[in-house]
Amino acid sequence: MEIDPAAEGALSINPRGLVYGGTLCLKAFSSVSCMYFFILTTPVADVEFILKKMSFPLLFREIFMMVYRFIFIIVDKAEMIAVSQLSRGGYSSLGNRVKSAGMLASSVFVKSYFFSRASYSAMLSRGYDGEFNVIDSEYRYSALNIFLIVSFFLCFIFLVIRFG
Repeated sequence: MEIDPAAEGALSINPRGLVYGGTLCLKAFSSVSCMYFFILTTPVADVEFILKKMSFPLLFREIFMMVYRFIFIIVDKAEMIAVSQLSRGGYSSLGNRVKSAGMLASSVFVKSYFFSRASYSAMLSRGYDGEFNVIDSEYRYSALNIFLIVSFFLCFIFLVIRFG
């Protein structure tokens, strides 16, 4: 599709732009996939341990811990409310869908606000002093695991160089 470039608001699509757009979409998809894999396979205490070893600021680590915890809680609350709405016929027509979605968003917001207040009160009652204290794990290095990781990495680099 070609349009006169001199025309105001011109739009053109060329093969190079399509390849660039496809590559960008694939990079975004792979980044999100890696993030989900990391989130679903790594305990939050280990992530906090790594961030502490990397000398991340305390404020950043605490915000990370709170957001990490509240994401799962908010998703759980949203699923419970959506199932409740669905069982009562809340999504039977377009008008009901819009109304139910609005009620779902407002309910999740209100419930998460009250849960955050209750959670903060619970932390204060347990002696929260502004820092999450997580027990550090002790790790041992395994020569076999290091060998396997390096071998996999070298094979991956070989495949990238060979097949581009």
